[in-house]
Amino acid sequence: MAKPSTWSPLVLALLSLAACAEPAAPPARPLGPTGAREALHAGYWQGAMGGTMVDFRVDRVLPGEVDVRISGNVINPPPKALQPPGYQSYFYDRPKVCTRRPDGRTFDCPHYADMHIDNGLLCGSYVLDSRVFQPCFQPVQ
Repeated sequence: MAKPSTWSPLVLALLSLAACAEPAAPPARPLGPTGAREALHAGYWQGAMGGTMVDFRVDRVLPGEVDVRISGNVINPPPKALQPPGYQSYFYDRPKVCTRRPDGRTFDCPHYADMHIDNGLLCGSYVLDSRVFQPCFQPVQ
């Protein structure tokens, strides 16, 4: 290898730039679910489902149950003049105790089934009357 004093100015300039370059960022996590089921843990997730913004909080994960709180707001409520008497653009479900499945990575609640964490998202299915949604709620920091 040649002595540093015999290297060309271009090589020295490139080496200087490389030494100052920022380290490469870690690869970005995919934005959506990957199909993996991660260990359940407490947390707060939020996302749109139908016309409602849903807040889904997992307060506690125990061996046979998961304690959750679910609330939400209608994203685009009708104007006040068109709302029927007693209309509420929000809902608040009192805390629920949901059943943790034997696999330990999923749980079921009334209307919500197969709830699991996938790539940091809280995913599952929601059934109300004849409508079925497949939500994947984003984590809230």
